[in-house]
Amino acid sequence: METINSAIMQFRNMPRAKKIILVLIFVILIVFVGELIMSYSKQHYKNPTPKKSSNIEKLNTNVDVSANDESSSLISVGNVTLDTEKVNVTLYFADWCGHCKQFIASTWNKVESEFGSNPNVKLNKNDCTNIKSEIKTPAGMSIKGFPTVIFNYKNAAGEYVEEEYNGNRSYPAFSKYLESLLAGNGNVDESYDDDEE
Repeated sequence: METINSAIMQFRNMPRAKKIILVLIFVILIVFVGELIMSYSKQHYKNPTPKKSSNIEKLNTNVDVSANDESSSLISVGNVTLDTEKVNVTLYFADWCGHCKQFIASTWNKVESEFGSNPNVKLNKNDCTNIKSEIKTPAGMSIKGFPTVIFNYKNAAGEYVEEEYNGNRSYPAFSKYLESLLAGNGNVDESYDDDEE
């Protein structure tokens, strides 16, 4: 407390010009930090509800058929193997990313535990830590940040599509969204509560 009082006394005894400069520097610093926080929250929490229409791509299922077996439902694209008969969930992450560590600990590990043995779900985890080039999903979407979760599944029209998950990253919201994909065969239940924690 004494150091705060002495700092206040030093500030009061400064010439007026120095006070103005210090106050301006402090205000600029606060504005800069505020802008950083706002841009960060816009990037990572843009929209808690998934936007299906803008981030869905059709996936060519004739790409790299696993083991050249035309009857196989497995396709491999890069480091990801998908099963066209299942809802595929791929996590793109990096070891250095704090948000990835938090998402894996709070949500992904529970998803693996609850859905890992589900015959209609295929989980993929793609470690991008040492990848220096642009990272693309099987349908060609660029991964712009970590963690990113991509869903590949057949929609109600029978088309194989790819979608970036933009919803709430809590386990209840994420699992409810995955369950709606499983139940609806591509018809997503938009009424799920994304604020569940």
